[in-house]
Amino acid sequence: MNQKQLFYFSKVYETHCISDAAKLLYVSHQVVSKTILSLEDELGLQLFVRKNKEMVPTKAAVNLYPHTLNILQEFSLVESKDFILAENRKPLNIMCSYDSIGLISTDFFDYFSDRYKDILVHIEEMPDRVILDKLNKHEIELAMLPGPLDYYKYETNHLISSSYRVLVSKNNPLAQLETIPFKALKDYQVIFKGSRSPLDIVQLDSFKKGSWNPNIMVELSDTHYAFKLVYENKAVAMVLDYMADEADSDLTVARPFKPNLTKSMYLVNNANVLLCPEALTFKNELLKWFSSH
Repeated sequence: MNQKQLFYFSKVYETHCISDAAKLLYVSHQVVSKTILSLEDELGLQLFVRKNKEMVPTKAAVNLYPHTLNILQEFSLVESKDFILAENRKPLNIMCSYDSIGLISTDFFDYFSDRYKDILVHIEEMPDRVILDKLNKHEIELAMLPGPLDYYKYETNHLISSSYRVLVSKNNPLAQLETIPFKALKDYQVIFKGSRSPLDIVQLDSFKKGSWNPNIMVELSDTHYAFKLVYENKAVAMVLDYMADEADSDLTVARPFKPNLTKSMYLVNNANVLLCPEALTFKNELLKWFSSH
């Protein structure tokens, strides 16, 4: 496996088309196709289902894509030699639940990087269970996670709460409703993000209290592919407020649940463990930012 294979894979994944990817890469259609086939052979996995001219990502591709972006970013860093210039900066590794980073204003990172030039913040999105494992093993000091959490085990600071909405195609009958009760989804396939996470089981319990288990079509970490399924009216998606705003308003509508369903995000660290100066600085600044904005 090499950088070229992963780079070509990322372009096919983003465009869903061999020809469009080839145009972006300034190579022939055949070169891209052979590269994807070689990557699939090497992994022993099918990454795309070929339907006419469209390349539909498989679940393996959906899982591979975010890791591919991280790897390509590291390649880019080495090639640019920025790691040499940054060697005097103290690294701070933070993990966050999928989609939670979008809850933090870009202005905060602009402010933090300008004020603390000696701290290099690296944030990585991971499944909640992986983050908890890293915290338990003391491999990371800070994380952004949804509740509920073990308050005896972790020190938690509430950052923000965001409501879930049901994102539906405008051609879907649910689009005519102002609010959507849980039972209204019983005949629909639902795109759910993170239902296997121990922290998101609470959300599933909200459905079960209504005597209904959601018919989960697929669990995704890729928001854009979730939107695509909604645009084509093949499923409805549970998304947070700010994510719903990113969807194409000409094709979809976002309706609140009834009763309201929210997700609260926390800044988390192990209880009774002293944070390093960099982690403590980031924690204090982020909490101060949320309290004043």
